[in-house]
Parts: sequence; C-alpha cells; structure tokens
Amino acid sequence: MRRGQFYLVATLAIIVVMVGLTQIYTRASAPAVDKTIDNLAEEIRYETAQLIDNRAFASNSADQIAQEIKIFIGYYSSRYNDVSIAIVYGDETLAYFVNNTDVINTPPNAGIASVTFSGSEYDIDMEDKGLYVLITRERLKEKNVIVK
Repeated sequence: MRRGQFYLVATLAIIVVMVGLTQIYTRASAPAVDKTIDNLAEEIRYETAQLIDNRAFASNSADQIAQEIKIFIGYYSSRYNDVSIAIVYGDETLAYFVNNTDVINTPPNAGIASVTFSGSEYDIDMEDKGLYVLITRERLKEKNVIVK
C-alpha cells in the first residue's frame, strides 16, 4: 500500500469514528424535566409558608400548625391525584413529617431529620431552613422526585 492510500484509509476511519460518536451522543440525551411538578412544589412551598406564618402569628402551637398543614396537603392531594405530596416542617430540635394522612414527629439527629417518603429515605437538613416540600410523580415507568 502506498503512503497516500494509507492516509486516505486513516482519514476514512477517523470520519467513521466521529460519525459513530455523534450518533451515540445524540441517543444518550436525558429526558426533559417535568416543570409542572416543579411549579407545583414552588406553589405549595409558598402557600405552606404563608399558612405557617399566619398560624404562628395567631399563637397556634406547632402541633396545631402541623394539623393545618395536613388539611392543606389533603386539598392538593385531591386536586392532583397523580402526585404524592409531603411536607417536612420544624427546626433543628423538632420536625414534623406531614402528608395527607399522617402527622409524624421526627426528632432530628444533629439537625438532620430522616424521613421515608414514597418508598425512599431522605435526610433533610433542618438547620438550613425549616420547610421542605417533597413531591413524587410516577408516570410511564419514570419516577420524578422534587425536594424544595
């Protein structure tokens, strides 16, 4: 084989490899983020913060506020049947895990509250902020989880 033929074959091989890599790259794209549950999480977080502020201003106890949050989540759960919603509310000494059926006292360990939600365990840093919204949606064999 002559020198020119060798370079021609090498160039062809490089082009084939580059086209192959491009095909692999375009097929390995991630699915789009579901913005509807992200927006829902933001809405629930805002509304829950307002509820907590109003009830705290009215001198309600933390237990009473947790029960109000349970009623509030029940409304959203009935409105959005395809999502599971929970709220972790409290501080570094006492946290409440609230969903539409339960209010569970979860004492944080070193400021971290461990909660089990929708089959998975989450460690929530209660020193960072005192309100977290957890939402899951399972659709088309895909599970989306939002923690805000």
